[in-house]
Amino acid sequence: GIIYEIGVSAPFRRRGIGTALMLAAIGWLASKGAEVIELSTDDDNPTGAPAFYARLGFKRAYGGLLFLKEL
Repeated sequence: GIIYEIGVSAPFRRRGIGTALMLAAIGWLASKGAEVIELSTDDDNPTGAPAFYARLGFKRAYGGLLFLKEL
């Protein structure tokens, strides 16, 4: 499965909304039979997205900034 884009407006960050959205997306993709989830971000993303995805269990793949999570 692929998570194409996710975001939370600045005033609403650090409230668990992004985590809730990601967990819902991960759960939905798993329920549809996905074995791997793919997403990407810029390394210099000012919101700290790479660290956020890593906390959710995603790992860098292909030597770049593509993240995958096996389900």
